[in-house]
Amino acid sequence: MGINLGKNIREGAHYLVLVYDGGDGGASGCKTADGTVDGQGKVIGDAKADWRNEQGRILAGPEFLRL
Repeated sequence: MGINLGKNIREGAHYLVLVYDGGDGGASGCKTADGTVDGQGKVIGDAKADWRNEQGRILAGPEFLRL
């Protein structure tokens, strides 16, 4: 199973949230935004939202922390 973070997550290491093992052998957190599709196919936020500007940069829009 994978997670599709979609077009509304900014690229680059300095934009990512640390995902760590909380001792249970699995990831304990992940930053997401509108349009993220989780491993079960559930869309988080607004599937049709596109927060990119004319240059393709994301400067606004909601972000979510998925635990």
